[in-house]
Amino acid sequence: MATDSGKPKDKSDDQSPESADGDTIEVAIFPLTHVTLFPQTTKPLNIFEPRYVQMVNDKLDTGGLIALAFASPVSSRVMELGVKGQLKAVAGVGKIRLLEKRADGTMLILVEAVGKVRLENVIDDNPYLRAHARLIKENVDLAEEYLFVLHRLMKDFGRWLDTHVEDPDGRAQFMKNLETNEQKINAICSLMVLDADVQQTLLETDSLDERCLQLSMAIESEGRSQ
Repeated sequence: MATDSGKPKDKSDDQSPESADGDTIEVAIFPLTHVTLFPQTTKPLNIFEPRYVQMVNDKLDTGGLIALAFASPVSSRVMELGVKGQLKAVAGVGKIRLLEKRADGTMLILVEAVGKVRLENVIDDNPYLRAHARLIKENVDLAEEYLFVLHRLMKDFGRWLDTHVEDPDGRAQFMKNLETNEQKINAICSLMVLDADVQQTLLETDSLDERCLQLSMAIESEGRSQ
């Protein structure tokens, strides 16, 4: 079960794989229906299925990365054939932080995104899916022409926080933690965009300029439809 969070991760704990851009790494894959993980954000997850409990324990021991892969749901008839869902190739990757381990073995974790990958060949699927993945480096420089767009988006985001976060100190701290343009845009993508497919499309863009523009269009479109 996923609980949305666009909280920027603590830079002091940054373990970004940017220096290895283009290299192939091994990741454990956690497929989640209509869930995306944007770089420089966090996502809390409740873990209860035994194989994913093992996956989390393995990665806590080794410090390895997990990929939150966007899974498209399939019909019950297709599921009967053993197909559980179509995974998107581009996925956010992150480190795991254990928040709570319960007496029944289930746990609450926080996935701290350090980047994104393109999933390639499967290594093993027992007890959970592992694959080779190629690190994707994004262009996180925002062109001057998009600064006004981001300024307007942040105004909308501030109003969104006023509505959804009751604690004024919490709202203020959250905004303060959004130090970079990348953190600001990805937090808005994670929290304000309601359409899961649009979120995945935004994740698949490799340029912050393009993501900012598409984000603005998505927010405007969703606003008109409400």
